[in-house]
Amino acid sequence: MSRDLLEKIENRRVRIRRTIEGLREEITRLGEHLAAAEHALERLEITHQTVVELTTEDTPNRPNPSPTAIGRSSPCSPRTGKGYAPRTPAGRWVSAPNPATSRACGRN
Repeated sequence: MSRDLLEKIENRRVRIRRTIEGLREEITRLGEHLAAAEHALERLEITHQTVVELTTEDTPNRPNPSPTAIGRSSPCSPRTGKGYAPRTPAGRWVSAPNPATSRACGRN
């Protein structure tokens, strides 16, 4: 009886050792998958940040229009305390004064 018991214990030890070995291999494999996923995410974060920076470089720094100017059909937008400044149909500031547009925007 004690011999059968010792044999059962030994068989169980072998099974548990194999289970431990398999789990360690799985942990290693999962660690490699995790590292690859983290690397891919890091690259995407860098790409996202680069795209945001590149797209905001094209947008000139200008003050936000006041709520009353939003939706106006005029090519002009308010500037703080200085009347109206001309804007292109795309919404960009006109760099050089255009006499026709300046008059249309209340400038003489």
